[in-house]
Amino acid sequence: MIATALGVPTEHDGRYLVKYRPTRMNRRGEYEPGFVLETTDDKDKARRYLSQIDAWDTVRLQAGLRPDGKPNRPLTAWTVEISPV
Repeated sequence: MIATALGVPTEHDGRYLVKYRPTRMNRRGEYEPGFVLETTDDKDKARRYLSQIDAWDTVRLQAGLRPDGKPNRPLTAWTVEISPV
């Protein structure tokens, strides 16, 4: 289940992740379109990962680098609870 790290209410609070793809920055330093955050109330429809590391690596690889060359860490904006199936 997810919520924002700053406690700002969103329509995703307390729901399960179905699909997540952060906005990426291309090599020219421009943001590419395509941010996706899809959630559900139905635990059976939630995205499944083999492990917590697998979940983190998937997002980390999608996010790319920030303009300063450091890794982009988009999940730091969210509080995430990983639940067993």
